[in-house]
Amino acid sequence: HSKASGSGIGLLVEVWVDSIGFNREIDPELFSMPADLVTDYRFPEGKTSLKIPFTYRRGHIRLPVTINGRKTVWMILDSGSSSNIFNRSAISSLQLEQVSSLPAIGMGGSAKIALVQTDSLNIDGLTLFDQVAGSLPLDNAVWQAENGVEFGGILGYDFLSRFPILIDYAGSTITVFNPHEFVAPPGGTEIDFFLTMKVPTVAGEIIGHPGDFIVDLGNSFGLIIHDRFARANKLDEKLDDIRDNPQSIAGIGGAVSGRSAFAASFKLGDIDIQSLRVLLPDSAAGLAGSERLAGNIGNLVLENFHVLFDYGHRKVIFYESNQ
Repeated sequence: HSKASGSGIGLLVEVWVDSIGFNREIDPELFSMPADLVTDYRFPEGKTSLKIPFTYRRGHIRLPVTINGRKTVWMILDSGSSSNIFNRSAISSLQLEQVSSLPAIGMGGSAKIALVQTDSLNIDGLTLFDQVAGSLPLDNAVWQAENGVEFGGILGYDFLSRFPILIDYAGSTITVFNPHEFVAPPGGTEIDFFLTMKVPTVAGEIIGHPGDFIVDLGNSFGLIIHDRFARANKLDEKLDDIRDNPQSIAGIGGAVSGRSAFAASFKLGDIDIQSLRVLLPDSAAGLAGSERLAGNIGNLVLENFHVLFDYGHRKVIFYESNQ
């Protein structure tokens, strides 16, 4: 029997072992790949990709989603979320079955999240079947009903990981590709990523200091530098024009306040961004207090490009916005 916990993030893992065996014979069929992969989505007939318009407002990509064919809500596209999450008040009338629960970590801390079952999610003609999503109370002053359509929640890993998705900020569209017939458009700068709690994570460098940064479509700001990384590299002494930031950074687990500053450079692979304003949270809770992650790359950085997320090949590809 063993226990492991994460300081400040509200997670506890408890493992019970009944027995341990050595040098046992194992049936190799246990490691065989399934002969047929189950497809739980459907494109409109005859299409291998779909261009979906979105509203880009207050730094968020907002998409219309119809749940179980009964209710249409708008949801935020968020690569920083390890699952799809519904706003509890928006789905209450649908009486979705709760199937489980789990802890979730956000910028400001952690929260327990209920898991509910849906029959279908339809996003402008693209349908996903038998989806399990989180359910949390997400009503706040930023995310409100618009034109009579309620804020329905977040489209995270469960959506983004199924398809290569190209985001055109200037044109306010995402193009969703069928992964079985996808070839990436040429001319982009490819950057490999790995997953941190199902969130794309890339190697970057802020004013000469290397670190790992998550790529977070749910971050409506630009580049957020995490507290421990900033203190370890004494960024207070190396950044310019440091000042209090009047707007807090909201997310699962609560909001955090902090300061903003100018960084002379930020590098991602062959991409070099000069004179970038960054945010410095003053919290050591949640992701903002991560000991391993240096920071969080958000939409005010990403919107300067066309950005392709390809989870299947573990790549994020940046294209010039005029391509």
